[in-house]
Amino acid sequence: MRTVLIAIALSMLLSVGCNKDDDSNNVVNSGPEHYIGNTQSHVFHRSNCSYLPNAENRITLNSCDEATSQNYTPCGHCNPCQ
Repeated sequence: MRTVLIAIALSMLLSVGCNKDDDSNNVVNSGPEHYIGNTQSHVFHRSNCSYLPNAENRITLNSCDEATSQNYTPCGHCNPCQ
């Protein structure tokens, strides 16, 4: 049992900081920040904002400039351009 716990702990330590494209593994991507736009309200958010839209209403935006050029307004809660 102890060997199994050590193996699990070692596996978790080795996986920290890895970049994965698959978000289902819950590994944080250390790439450039992106923003999430709401296709219904045209408000955009930081990717960690608590006011993100439902998945079916989301669009990924690569920068504040891209978002504003597509007539998206910054979220008043997460202030994505500051």
